[in-house]
Amino acid sequence: MTGPLHAALDVGAATTKLALVGAAAPVALERPTPAGGLAGFLRDLLVEGRSQVPGEPGSITVVTPEAWFDGGERGARAQEEMREIVAGLGWPETAWVGQVAAAAARAAARHRFEVPGPYLVCDAGASGVTVARCEVTGRTVLPCEVAEGGPGASVGGRAYETTFAGRRPMGTALDLPSLVREHGDLIRRVLDRTVDDRRGRTEPLLGEGVVTVAELARGFAPTAEWIGTAVPVLLAARPPAQAVVTGGFGEFPLVERAVRAATGVEPQVLGRFGAVEGALLMARGRARAAVFDVPDVSVAVSRVKDGLLESHWVRVNPRSAPYAYFRGDPLVVETGAESARIRLKVSGRITAVVPPPLAGGHHLALHPARSGPGTLVFRPVGGGPSVLVPLGPGRPRDDP
Repeated sequence: MTGPLHAALDVGAATTKLALVGAAAPVALERPTPAGGLAGFLRDLLVEGRSQVPGEPGSITVVTPEAWFDGGERGARAQEEMREIVAGLGWPETAWVGQVAAAAARAAARHRFEVPGPYLVCDAGASGVTVARCEVTGRTVLPCEVAEGGPGASVGGRAYETTFAGRRPMGTALDLPSLVREHGDLIRRVLDRTVDDRRGRTEPLLGEGVVTVAELARGFAPTAEWIGTAVPVLLAARPPAQAVVTGGFGEFPLVERAVRAATGVEPQVLGRFGAVEGALLMARGRARAAVFDVPDVSVAVSRVKDGLLESHWVRVNPRSAPYAYFRGDPLVVETGAESARIRLKVSGRITAVVPPPLAGGHHLALHPARSGPGTLVFRPVGGGPSVLVPLGPGRPRDDP
């Protein structure tokens, strides 16, 4: 008997990581993320992974970018689209975890979960840089404060491009992120020796014709400055129990230096597989991510029973998967061909929203946000695009 197969999936802007474990040793795969055809790509990737790890599909945990929980419709839409894709992959159990919580879990596991307290996580990927503070208690990780991007495009999604812009050895294109992965130790030694030495800053990083140390440091300076500003705000003068660097760009030594300078702690460098390895721990039940605090949201529903009209408040709970239930059955709402006013109760205060017409039955869910009530999600029972209604932090009002 092979036992259940557990998987974790991290779909990044540049590459997609898959980790699987069953009765045999874990396997991790990385492939470039395609511009289109993501559903077919993920099916093929899982087939490839399962060919190396025997077992029947059990649970899969999907890593989500922190930007999906900023309270905006864009993040909610992105997760709804990913939810539809993952639902078609055929795994019986699906869970979701944020990048920073997954990375913190992986870092805590390195110490057998015996180092509790605040963890400062810097996730540096191809789409940008995120720093966050998580609280680790036992095997539970709670994301507390998150900061993303910074002033200008140099940090908020362009850390790769800004640092490596225009670096061409001998007239050819240069993929410095790949060189960092392949020659990381050498680059780290050169940077450690020369980056603070004016005489050494004109030294080529990897031989003749390649970017100099000074050029590289100058290109990375906006990102380093933002990290140095954002981290102390998150920590609020409380030193972290651990500092953690993860993401594909996190293997770049200047990220490590910036985090060390901002925290005063020698960071753990997890590399580009840090988040997916932490998610695999959660898929196996060896760690868990606590859901950040969200307001209670309930919807007013009416039904006819035995000839009488009944009205109820039904809680829309983001912790329940995948949508709200009423007396043991999935809640189905329908407004007909015209828009209808739907009454909500948010943290005890009553408000109302008017979604577009909902022809046919819809399940009701809530996409949570780090601040505010989140986004109300109407999912068609028979499949199809979801209808999203952002609630926003200022929406609740007294409206009996």
